[in-house]
Amino acid sequence: MVRKIIWTVLAKESRRDILSYWKTKNGSSTYSKKLNQQFRECILHLTRFPNLGKTSGFNEIGYLIVDAYKIYYKVKPNNIVILLIWDGRRNPDDLKRVLLNL
Repeated sequence: MVRKIIWTVLAKESRRDILSYWKTKNGSSTYSKKLNQQFRECILHLTRFPNLGKTSGFNEIGYLIVDAYKIYYKVKPNNIVILLIWDGRRNPDDLKRVLLNL
């Protein structure tokens, strides 16, 4: 069953910040476009195979790994809620605080 994707405000902001960072750092949008395409493809696979990702241990939240990033999501009966895209190189304690507040 294909589920609908719902992006939280936090997920949209984190994706935008990541893509903007790479565009500024590289002086080009080439890598940002490639990374965004990777995010989209992983999420598309998730709509068809909701058990594809790993469990995070926080409130039934799963995640997928894309390069150095983790896409955190929650599977609902008719949709998948994208909660956050997190840079895996960031402080894990900060991530715990964010996930506990979702």
